[in-house]
Amino acid sequence: MTFNDIMNRVLPAQDKSSSHRLVFLLTMIFFVFLQNVHANNVHTPTIKTSKMIPDEDREYAESMFKEHPEIFPKGRRSSILHGIILLGMTPFEAKLAGGAFFYKVTADTSRWPEHSDPMKVMWAQSIKPDNSEIWMTFKNAYQFPGEGDIPFRVHFKKGHAVNIEKLDK
Repeated sequence: MTFNDIMNRVLPAQDKSSSHRLVFLLTMIFFVFLQNVHANNVHTPTIKTSKMIPDEDREYAESMFKEHPEIFPKGRRSSILHGIILLGMTPFEAKLAGGAFFYKVTADTSRWPEHSDPMKVMWAQSIKPDNSEIWMTFKNAYQFPGEGDIPFRVHFKKGHAVNIEKLDK
C-alpha cells in the first residue's frame, strides 16, 4: 500500500491540499517511524564508524528529500546526512540529523489548545511555525566530531533552531 493509498482512505476529499498532505505525512512518520521516541523511552541509535548517519536513517532522509524537496533546503541536506544539526533547522530536520531524542515543548497558546499533543506541535513547526518553544536533547558522535558521544540540547523558536548547547556527559 502506498502513501497515497493510505492518505486517500484516511483524509476526506476536502483535506487533500499539499499542506494537509504534508501534515498527514509528518503524522504518519511519527506513528510509523518515531512511535517509541518520547521523554520516558529514548532509544539510542547505533553509531557506526562512518562519518555519515547509519544507512537506514540516511536512506530514510534521502527519500524524504526526494518526496518533499520544498521542506528540505539543499544547503542543509549534507549536514543532515552527516548527522550535524545547524542553527536554522526545523525540529524535523534536527531529528533526521541527530537521531533519537527527548524533548520539552511549550506550545503557543494562541494556536494550540491546552493539553495538545507535543509531538504534533513539534512536527507542525516544519510546515507552519508559530510561537511555540521546543527543546530537543540528543546524544551522538556526529555533532561534535572527535569528542565521542556528546549530549547536547537544541532550542527552537518560531520553528527554527536558535541555540545548540553542549551538555556535560
